[in-house]
Amino acid sequence: MAEARYDVAIVGGSLAGSAAATFFGRAGLKVALLERHPDRSAYKRLCTTVIQASAVPTVRRLGLDGPIEEAGGLRTGLALWTRWGWVRDTLGDGRGYDIRREKLDPMIRELAAATPGVDYLPGRTVRSVLREGGRVAGVGVDTAEGDSQEIRARLVVGADGRSSEVAKLAGVGARTVRHHGRAGYYAYFRNVEMPYPGNAHLWMLEPDVAFAFPHDDGYTILAIMFPKDQAPAFKHDVQANFLAKFQGVPDFPRFDPADQASKVLGLVDYANLWRHRPPPGLAFAGDAAVASDPLFGVGCGWALQEAEWLADATASAFGSDREIDEGVGRYCSTLRSQLAGHFFLISDYSTGRAFNPVEKLTFSAAARDARAAHLVAEFGARTIPARRLLAPGALAHAVRVNLGRGGRSGSAAARENRALLRRRAETGGLPRPVVAEATKP
Repeated sequence: MAEARYDVAIVGGSLAGSAAATFFGRAGLKVALLERHPDRSAYKRLCTTVIQASAVPTVRRLGLDGPIEEAGGLRTGLALWTRWGWVRDTLGDGRGYDIRREKLDPMIRELAAATPGVDYLPGRTVRSVLREGGRVAGVGVDTAEGDSQEIRARLVVGADGRSSEVAKLAGVGARTVRHHGRAGYYAYFRNVEMPYPGNAHLWMLEPDVAFAFPHDDGYTILAIMFPKDQAPAFKHDVQANFLAKFQGVPDFPRFDPADQASKVLGLVDYANLWRHRPPPGLAFAGDAAVASDPLFGVGCGWALQEAEWLADATASAFGSDREIDEGVGRYCSTLRSQLAGHFFLISDYSTGRAFNPVEKLTFSAAARDARAAHLVAEFGARTIPARRLLAPGALAHAVRVNLGRGGRSGSAAARENRALLRRRAETGGLPRPVVAEATKP
């Protein structure tokens, strides 16, 4: 059996794995990037492909901002609809990136493969986790040619998705946080007219959720999420029911069913997972570490950030195994401090419930007041910790706004909401007519 030795062996050549390989390679380490797909152009298909503003500094550090924009990727903000009206940030610039995984995955994989010190090894399927003296010391893989190989490394990184094979082979479980209560379906369309161009749009319909995310090359993802118990009836005619769902969404973007550019893809069961602390010599990144409800589009950005945090915590710690383990411990602490609050709130809302009293207070104020809207937008972009949204001062301000003391119910945001609704009513109202018998693309 062939054997190769590295400082770091990363299993999974998607966003988290390729970003981690790039950062480790730039730090002067010898890295094996193992990807089971033999084709470099492979990409994740079930994804809304939003990179939240929180990850933009990581994108820039990787040097991907220029290539993403050259490939047609968009810088988008957030337009959020609740029963109190539209919420948009007029005080900040919390824009992320929207680009299809069809372009993003090969782009970041090529970046990693071109990094000195990184060996990109496609067509490798992990079959075993190797151990030495109680430590994870590498992985055994099968190649696309049918050969077996041992990849020895001082640190193994599982970046192979929420159903991580590395985790299974290493006996590492995951904590499930809250029962996920919604099913979701989406498809790509062209020529979609958005209420607020240049923004990702989200409709909180309590309990349903709809969204429209603009992407490169004129594509837009239209998606709907609804209580999981409706899924069996929905599946009887996915295409027709998908289109029909949008008829009741207030002020939804204009679209023509004939402009549908992909099949309707769906996800019925998607648990919120937090991977347990790994054994010595092993770390997790991306969905293998934290996998949450896709409703809020945090997965891509968090994958990139986790790769950066892992490399920063461990790249200078290869003097001894103890230092590596301490570095992984620092990384796990960073995950908890940066993501745990967001993860819990996302998981709690994923149950399919309506707004709780704090959310009602926060969102109603945000539709009336620029400061409250800015706070909600920063939270939605994951650029502030969850505690900032729930801070006593923020909640007190929301109360004053709703009582008409700290903000004005007739503010510019509220007037704009009413003006938009009037314009849309005058020009034809909601979406173009949707018919159940529309021809499938």
